[in-house]
Amino acid sequence: MLIVQIFFVLFALFSLSRVFVMVRKRQLSFALGSLAIVVWASVIVFSLQPEWLNHIARIVGIGRGVDTAIYISIVVLFYLVFRILVRLEKMEDQVTTVVRKNALNKYFDKKKHE
Repeated sequence: MLIVQIFFVLFALFSLSRVFVMVRKRQLSFALGSLAIVVWASVIVFSLQPEWLNHIARIVGIGRGVDTAIYISIVVLFYLVFRILVRLEKMEDQVTTVVRKNALNKYFDKKKHE
């Protein structure tokens, strides 16, 4: 077993333990926790059996298994960044709405007391 394989497996096991703790403490939703478990379990499996990535690469027409993993990772990361940006935009809109309502309430409360 190569050093990089050991590193990936140990890091994935550590990450899995963190995911389980966060799901148990309800700091992470079950759906997101399940996705993280699948991702980290995949890292372990493909670290221990890298030839499986080569087989998948041949099926989808990519030269090497490592390239397949990198392409999939990039697509997943872009999707996750997109989701984060959408949520951020939604939260900004919600904060703006709350601040406006609060400002209007303070203004009209001040007018009532004059």
